[in-house]
Amino acid sequence: MSLSRLFGSDLILGGNNNGRGRMIIKDENAIDKIIADNEGISLLNGSKLIGGNGVLSNFQYYDSGFCGYTWILEQYYKSRLTLDVNIPENFVIQSAKILLEHRPIYWDYRDKDDITRNVWGYSRNLKLYKITTLDAIITATAFGGEFGESYYNNLMEIQNAFGANGFTASAASNSNCKLETIESIDIKNYLNSRRTVLVVQTANNAPAAGTVANPNISGYQQTGEAKAVLNIIGYMK
Repeated sequence: MSLSRLFGSDLILGGNNNGRGRMIIKDENAIDKIIADNEGISLLNGSKLIGGNGVLSNFQYYDSGFCGYTWILEQYYKSRLTLDVNIPENFVIQSAKILLEHRPIYWDYRDKDDITRNVWGYSRNLKLYKITTLDAIITATAFGGEFGESYYNNLMEIQNAFGANGFTASAASNSNCKLETIESIDIKNYLNSRRTVLVVQTANNAPAAGTVANPNISGYQQTGEAKAVLNIIGYMK
């Protein structure tokens, strides 16, 4: 019987005394693409609801916080954004881009004469890095203290992720304190099939911190608030 000759208003598969209904659609190479049965509809091997490459999904990962430096015990440490990315097996990535948002910060501090002063801070030369060895990590903290900073040792720069010179926000002032956004290049080729950890941080060296009585504020002048959102578009194979 040729299905091309079938015509009617209803097609019923399965039911009482007829087991479960099941419909299988194959491609020209006899590979299963769509299975519809009593458990639902399964899209296989790159099939999608509209088109031919699977149901498109968006995996999203984000982090936010200060991006520049943190002053700890009379020393500046780099403050960063970290994206801990886990990709399911058999997930085919079509694109992976980071949307980076930045806001300047109006810092206040006390100078050596104990007078409260203010200064604008904004991030400079932000670049994107991939951690190549996840078990090579250092946690720095004061003996007997509660605050600690963890740093991965092995960072590989993803070249030109935010442009050849990285991302530097506009100089901030009372009349110029705007939100800025930038989108990265497509980084899908840098993502592992399972876990990848990415870091957004300044490529500049940390300045001298000064002392509690006489702090060097240049680190705060180079620190803004940022949010990184990684959008991964793809489909299950």
